[in-house]
Amino acid sequence: MKSQFIPLLICSSENTFDVFRETLRINKSFLTNYPGPIYVGINGQIFDSKYVLKYVDFIVGRPNTSNWNSELIDQLKILKHDFSVDHIVMLLDDFIIYHCDYSLLRVASEFFIKYNLSSLRLTILPDHLIRLIVDYFSPFRIYTLPISPYYSSLQPSIWSVSHLINLLEINNQGTIWSFEHLILGKHHACSKKVIANDHLIEKGNVRLHILSKLISKNLYYPNIRRPVIVESVLRQLLVRIKILFTAFRFSSLRNVYHG
Repeated sequence: MKSQFIPLLICSSENTFDVFRETLRINKSFLTNYPGPIYVGINGQIFDSKYVLKYVDFIVGRPNTSNWNSELIDQLKILKHDFSVDHIVMLLDDFIIYHCDYSLLRVASEFFIKYNLSSLRLTILPDHLIRLIVDYFSPFRIYTLPISPYYSSLQPSIWSVSHLINLLEINNQGTIWSFEHLILGKHHACSKKVIANDHLIEKGNVRLHILSKLISKNLYYPNIRRPVIVESVLRQLLVRIKILFTAFRFSSLRNVYHG
């Protein structure tokens, strides 16, 4: 039954509805199969609510628009006070979901609730090569995340609604990027990729290599009237190397769950 799984929240806004309209179509299979209630957070009034409700269960938000940080606080408070939602799996509205391992999601969700966690990242950490190899061949684990860059990452994660509101209020109308560097409370991460995803948008532009990937996977091609950014192979490689070496400095992960 849907009620047995942690609710899913896709946070969006009136300003990004052109992107969200397309990712809804691309993610139709994932949204149809998700075994819990699905909420979409949208502040504003200029969007097609009937279209959104073809894919999800509820829309939460207020008619006023402001900035990403304040709008998400509004949406989370509505979830908590009006729907009694204490934990969420949260996605951004430009995410393209390729795969979700629902058996691992169930394990992660049960562990999250049982031990009253604050944040649990559902994607693998960009750790050093040896750890990646060990985790690939090992049973599912949950780690305590050491203090590191992107400690409060907005990659697919399970969140305590109260903790997330607290972080957003500290961020105080800041950006997504300033939020992700906040360090407060104890955060956790999974050793295996529970949700496989990509960002479709980078700094307001459509990422060309993601469009190419959608074509190669025979997925719906989005119709978005935004500039297309070409990310060179060299730039992508340099970013990955930077993440790898940064993560290596913070690779002391403590195992708290071993499946």
